[in-house]
Amino acid sequence: AVIGDAKMSILNSGNVLIGHTASTLIAGSNVALQVQGTGGADSCATLQRFEDNEYGAPLRFGKSRNASLGGFSAVDENDALGVIEFYGSDAAGFEQAANITAKVDGSPNDDTTDMPGRLEFGTTADGGNSPTTRMTIKADGNVGIGTTAPTGKLHLKDADSDKPVL
Repeated sequence: AVIGDAKMSILNSGNVLIGHTASTLIAGSNVALQVQGTGGADSCATLQRFEDNEYGAPLRFGKSRNASLGGFSAVDENDALGVIEFYGSDAAGFEQAANITAKVDGSPNDDTTDMPGRLEFGTTADGGNSPTTRMTIKADGNVGIGTTAPTGKLHLKDADSDKPVL
């Protein structure tokens, strides 16, 4: 409910808006929580942890292939487990510039609590309209730049060569 000059609104859909009362979405997105502001602290979200140990504040993503809330079904190889997306305004709307995606990088095994993962870093080329994976860190620790299937600790690929380095 929106009451007066609210700083937080909960819409009938259950979506939560902080800093505004009308949803202004990035094209094609539907989000449960939005934080908007015109600058400074009113347009950021902060995670903090105060504890006398080595742990920082976590931001956690979770994925199950079960379609019911609270249900667990194993994820498959190449499933995206979470994505961080970065957008900028082109004066007509928001366009995606980059992303970081965590994916399953092998076969999960519930007997051993095994969840192999990889990270993919994508950027959008000048004149492009969506990110392309530019760097991959695989479950085995291999890093690929210009390839999503690195065969060495550091595998560099460009138009002229495709060889692991180091």
